[in-house]
Amino acid sequence: MATAEKMPMMLDSTIPVSLDGVDDLFGDEVPLSLPPKSQGRQLNQRLDELRTRGCCQKVAWSRSGTIASISSDGLSLELRMLRASPVDGSWALSEPTTTDLIKGTVANPLTHLEWSPTFAPEIAVFDSVGRVCIMNFPVSLNNPFVNRKWDTDAIDDMNVIVGCHWLPVAPNPQKPFNVLYGPAVRPPSKPNTKPNTSYLYESSFIHAVGPHHPHTSKSALLCVTMSGLLKMYWSQNNARIEETTMELESICSSDELVTHAALATDKKHLIITATTATRKLKVIKLEIQWAGPGAVQEKTQLSQTARLNPSLVEDHLATIDWLQMVDEPSMPEFTSLQALASVIDNTGKGALPLIIGARARSSGVGGFDMPQTIVDRWECVEQRQPIQTAFQQIGSRRNSVSTVQDPPLSTRLRRLDAVVINKVVIGIQVSQYGKVLMLVMSDGTVEYRDRFTFEELYTTTDESRIMNLKEVGWTFSEEGPCYQAAFSPTHCSMIQIGDEGKVKWSRLHYPAGDIGENPTEGVYAASVAGLSIAAAGCIIGQSNFDDLLAIAHPLAEKKRFAHEWLQELIRMLKIQVDYSEEIHHESLMRNSSLHTCMGIMNSLGFRGENVPRSFQSKFANIGLNVRIIVILTTIASNTPIQARDKMSPLEEPGK
Repeated sequence: MATAEKMPMMLDSTIPVSLDGVDDLFGDEVPLSLPPKSQGRQLNQRLDELRTRGCCQKVAWSRSGTIASISSDGLSLELRMLRASPVDGSWALSEPTTTDLIKGTVANPLTHLEWSPTFAPEIAVFDSVGRVCIMNFPVSLNNPFVNRKWDTDAIDDMNVIVGCHWLPVAPNPQKPFNVLYGPAVRPPSKPNTKPNTSYLYESSFIHAVGPHHPHTSKSALLCVTMSGLLKMYWSQNNARIEETTMELESICSSDELVTHAALATDKKHLIITATTATRKLKVIKLEIQWAGPGAVQEKTQLSQTARLNPSLVEDHLATIDWLQMVDEPSMPEFTSLQALASVIDNTGKGALPLIIGARARSSGVGGFDMPQTIVDRWECVEQRQPIQTAFQQIGSRRNSVSTVQDPPLSTRLRRLDAVVINKVVIGIQVSQYGKVLMLVMSDGTVEYRDRFTFEELYTTTDESRIMNLKEVGWTFSEEGPCYQAAFSPTHCSMIQIGDEGKVKWSRLHYPAGDIGENPTEGVYAASVAGLSIAAAGCIIGQSNFDDLLAIAHPLAEKKRFAHEWLQELIRMLKIQVDYSEEIHHESLMRNSSLHTCMGIMNSLGFRGENVPRSFQSKFANIGLNVRIIVILTTIASNTPIQARDKMSPLEEPGK
């Protein structure tokens, strides 16, 4: 009789199995839980993308409030904005609007977005082969029209854009400078008196330098391709966009391809910084001659109707290789490259043009979690090469004045100390006209760094001197996996792209609880001062600050908050509010800052369509509607007779 083979014991999945006593194997108090979700794969993909090319930013926030982002598949352009709910007046991010004017493909997806600084913002959309489409938003935040189509652009991998820059808008000739508001300083209290809670607001002036488009309120887009070609897209006097190209580098092999490029306007020219596949860093100075070759722009005043014929003039300033660039050559290539123009610091001392390169990694040797970013910095220093002693002795031996001329100025890169950050930096943006750098981390946090010393700012609470709400204790509301980010014009909120391409809005909030009820409380007065500084620059620069209204919306429930915030803005900006003795109403209608304050009052008093407004909100709403009626009536009465016979402006739909 054959014996049965010994079969392995099988566990029937339908029979319940008791696991009593298993916990004793691991101890009575040891909880069993899954490890937190790692962002390693997506973060590594993002870092590889940043190392490959310089232009791969898929979210951007315009000065008019439009938030543009590329869908996760790279096939469409989505538009969003902040909006107040008609139910209760609370603010949130709107649902995306997809425009049909531009589409990516699976082979050539959309890769980069760049907003212009113009008052009617234009957005440049790039795809993976360097084609450029430019769209304008003159009326609606989510209804653009195309200024430049990319249908005629060549499909060539060598045309991939690795760096781009919009020229700043030409300043007003009467005021050729920008105003930086802040800090708010609280004077020390006198002995045996109540603590002083009022603030004095300081301001500084920063000259608006750099080349500009000759036509008022227009800009020009400059792009650097992987093949070392510089392209400039600019608007002709007939509003048609034309293109001017120039070869920056002669590419003979794949080792010479440009991987990253950064541009900055400095004085009367541009500074172009580029890195190559052989890990070389090059600095180039570019001059734009709008009137044509040989013309001197400073002496040639072009009219608004003059036909432009720009030419580009380059000058290679300095080149260094990888061993001269960094202390640790084994670290990966650059993930971010930034060029900053020269600027005057708070002490009145001028700072040289600065080049910043960040090299980030998400793990250390062996795959261990050790996120780290090394920030390298170089200053562009101009100096004269010393004359050799033999040449200096020629004139002295002949007992005559030396005819040897002084050598021309040469530029070299002076390396500054590297800064090590134990986090992954996924983006660097600039604020306060180049004086402060904002470093966005992969965990959603933000670090503010001083441009001159690179020390971290706003790390402690100081209510006696306020420049940013973080000094009062405010922090961003949403933290978590972040792979791309774009800041609002006020820099008080940002749009983040997290896991699986999810777009989320993060804004400053006060996590410690209520800020108080009246200006006698330190946090309350300091928060009002911080909000006033953030809003002042946008009011004067006519930029959108809806995110500040969203931040202040919960605070508007306090009885005196709206009044005190507007009082600080009026005092800081010196806005005229008394028109009791004004003979003509024209100056009142032209006071845009006052009407912006009315808009703040109107917004803060809105609690929903079916909820009564506050008195301040009602008064502001009536004043704004009266202004609109006066403006439309004035336009209609001054319309030429030829146009009035066809249609009066008052008869247009929606007016």
